[in-house]
Amino acid sequence: MVGEATIPVMMIVLGMQLGSMTSLRLKWDVVVSSVTLKMIAAPIIAYLFVVLFNVDSLLGLVLIIISAMPPAATTTMYAIEFDSEPELVSSMTFISTVFSIVSISVVLNILQI
Repeated sequence: MVGEATIPVMMIVLGMQLGSMTSLRLKWDVVVSSVTLKMIAAPIIAYLFVVLFNVDSLLGLVLIIISAMPPAATTTMYAIEFDSEPELVSSMTFISTVFSIVSISVVLNILQI
C-alpha cells in the first residue's frame, strides 16, 4: 500500500513546495540551461544514440520519447531532503513540465507517431 501512495505523496510535496514560494527570484540562467538540456538536448542525444547503435525501431522511439519527458518529482524530494535549494529545483521541475507540453508534441510530430 505504501508503494502505491508514493507518486501521489510526491506530487503533494511538490505542490506544497511550489505553494510555499513567496517570490519568483530564481537563477534564470540555471533554470533556462537545465530546461534546455532536458527538453531539447536530451531527445537529440537519444536520437543520435538510436541511430549510432542501430537500436530496434520501437525501442528507439520509446527511448527518444522518454528522453523528452520532464524530470520526475523525485528530484524535488531529494532537494528537500538534503536542503539543496528546493525552491530552485521545484521551479525547474514545474517550468520543464509546462514546457514539455510543447516539446513532447514537437518530438511526436517529428517522429510522426
